[in-house]
Amino acid sequence: MKVIWTAEWYELDQTIIVGDEDYFYLHKRKNSFSNDFGSTHDREVHMKITEISHKDLGNIKGIDTEGLAYKIYLMDGRVLEVDAEESIGEIFYPEGLEVKNWTFTVEVEGMKETGESSFSRLKSMSKKDIKRMNEERTKRYKRLLALE
Repeated sequence: MKVIWTAEWYELDQTIIVGDEDYFYLHKRKNSFSNDFGSTHDREVHMKITEISHKDLGNIKGIDTEGLAYKIYLMDGRVLEVDAEESIGEIFYPEGLEVKNWTFTVEVEGMKETGESSFSRLKSMSKKDIKRMNEERTKRYKRLLALE
């Protein structure tokens, strides 16, 4: 199944990495990723990301949305650093590369809706649970992107 991921910037987007199997938040029609964490209008689904592609960049290993410069890991080993705050969508590194459209097609499998929203999930977790979950995700992302 294909799902659309479009950058909204300002750390509003979900990190996606090929091979990651986790809970993600999609719009109600489940055809695109939600960019509004803490909302009652999205749907939590458990699924595995099997492929990420972009019209100009080709196949992608992953998109890390932590921080105010997103990192886009290309299959050829290059890592694009893209401004997510002031000059939104401007590529810091490598210089000279320009991308106008920040929409990606994400192939997923095993999609199962949990019945939760990001708001209800967040409300049910303690600060300690959230911290532990984020630490586990960071370790998994590093392993999937071969950054360890």
